[in-house]
Amino acid sequence: MKNSTQAFCDVCGPDFTGIFYTHRQGYDVLRCPRCALIWTDPLFSAPESQDDAERAPYYAMDVYKKNAESQKERFAKQLQWFLKTIGSVDHSTGVSLRVLEVGSGMGYFLDVCERAGVSAEGCDINETAVIQAAQNKQKVRLGSLDDTYRDNSYDAVFAFNLIEHLPHPKEFLVNAKRVLKPNGSLVVETPIQESLFHEMVRLGDRILGSKLPMIGVNPGGHIYQFSKRTWDIVCSDLGLEKMYEKQLGSPYQEITGKFAIQRHKRISLFRLALPVVWAVAEVTNLGNRLFLILRKRSQ
Repeated sequence: MKNSTQAFCDVCGPDFTGIFYTHRQGYDVLRCPRCALIWTDPLFSAPESQDDAERAPYYAMDVYKKNAESQKERFAKQLQWFLKTIGSVDHSTGVSLRVLEVGSGMGYFLDVCERAGVSAEGCDINETAVIQAAQNKQKVRLGSLDDTYRDNSYDAVFAFNLIEHLPHPKEFLVNAKRVLKPNGSLVVETPIQESLFHEMVRLGDRILGSKLPMIGVNPGGHIYQFSKRTWDIVCSDLGLEKMYEKQLGSPYQEITGKFAIQRHKRISLFRLALPVVWAVAEVTNLGNRLFLILRKRSQ
């Protein structure tokens, strides 16, 4: 994919040029002075080799496959948080929810919805993941949140660990609001800056002069990292209301699986520190992800 330079904040617009945050080999990291969003400049960069380009999409998929059941347990809890927040649904009256998951991957969340009696469908741009998900269900489409989906047609849109990968997250947020019914919910999980891991890496970054290999973002991967302040601005700008917020950590097996495929010079240091950082983050509720339920305000 070609390099794509973007000096301004995608959430706040061209009037807000990013401030230098740190530098990594081959790219800068910028920070919005208004909403504190950080992103890579450029947004994309060429892979180091053709082999890396071909294998990269399957690394994370293998990790998720190995942790399928723990992922489903996690999704089941999050679905219950959502149902509790919006209020119970009386299926005896024929009233049911219509749910869309964007970036549905291998369909684990859709499996959880099916078990709970919630009508859900999904879409994803990864053809391999869609084929796997469609083995057990037909409501998975190869594609993105686009004009295929009608205005005001869903009670909820779910996006787990997706928005940080999108080159233009505001476009996704606007489209999600468009397809939601009045008072419908946008449910998002994404890495967060206010995490113990990010703060420790940032401290090390300052001490060592940007020589650490990881900061939580990289071109073509996690392009963005949101902050709680970013989400406050998103809600204010787009007419959304924050209904629920919970900071949580990634499952330990998932993190170690992803670290196992990293190739940086200092990655062994991260692997040694990971168990301690993960355990402390769990106790202090400073996990690396934020789970949000945002409601579309009725016009």
